[in-house]
Amino acid sequence: MNDSVAIIACLKEEELYIREWLDWHIKIGVDHFYLCDNNDKDYKPKLQDVIQDYVDQGIVEIFDYSGVHPIQPFCYDDIFQRCKEIYDWWLVIDIDEFLVLPAFNDNLKEYISFIPNYVNMIYIMWRNYGDSGHLKYSNEPCMERFTIPDLNEYGGGRTCGKTLFRGSLNIEKIVSQHTITRKFKKHNIFFYPIGINGSDNTKIDIYRLYKFIYNGVYLKHFRTKTLEEWSWRYKRGDTLKDNDDKNYPYKIHKFWNWNTKTPEREKYMKELRKELNIE
Repeated sequence: MNDSVAIIACLKEEELYIREWLDWHIKIGVDHFYLCDNNDKDYKPKLQDVIQDYVDQGIVEIFDYSGVHPIQPFCYDDIFQRCKEIYDWWLVIDIDEFLVLPAFNDNLKEYISFIPNYVNMIYIMWRNYGDSGHLKYSNEPCMERFTIPDLNEYGGGRTCGKTLFRGSLNIEKIVSQHTITRKFKKHNIFFYPIGINGSDNTKIDIYRLYKFIYNGVYLKHFRTKTLEEWSWRYKRGDTLKDNDDKNYPYKIHKFWNWNTKTPEREKYMKELRKELNIE
């Protein structure tokens, strides 16, 4: 059938979300998961303890990158080069990204059957979500808590996404978790729902595609979750940059890039800044 799919994901302190994320992607048709564990060496709970049942079923493999920093995109390339012949299609995403396929009844195999043979890579766009009116963490699923998309998603640099690509591609090195390779001329790339056959011109009008994309295939990107959860993300750093890096993308004030200021949110923000010792 040539429709097997593997996901590579790098994670750090994601024990509250990993099971929902795995269950969703298993449900839509992903066959296997390669998880890069970037928790600190003494971090509890251990990732393996949280998802041991998935490991026992042979659905998940965990690769230990604990204490290694930064590890993107090195870890993605490391795993792909070792395992690329095992699965037909590969996707590199994070634990805050959920692949949804409303045009295909959330059936990834059905979507893959739709892909023309000449298409080797598919750039799947983000749809960003903020806090949907929630201030603090609760243990309900992310897919139920965060239902209101970012109103500014049509602009402001929000035309980002991730790439579904064939394992048969001769990719010398994964250079980006977003685009995988910069050699677009070498690989036919496909922006849903428009295919580019043999073209190196990837600068198409993405904005005009949004209304089609969000009825078809996209990544629900739970960009901030709640303000409380955003503060956790700030404190832990991520797999690419530390939180004292001037270019760290999860600075506490950047929460407002995707959420509207309200008296309640601003009051809580002041409390968090004081708690985190942020001027």
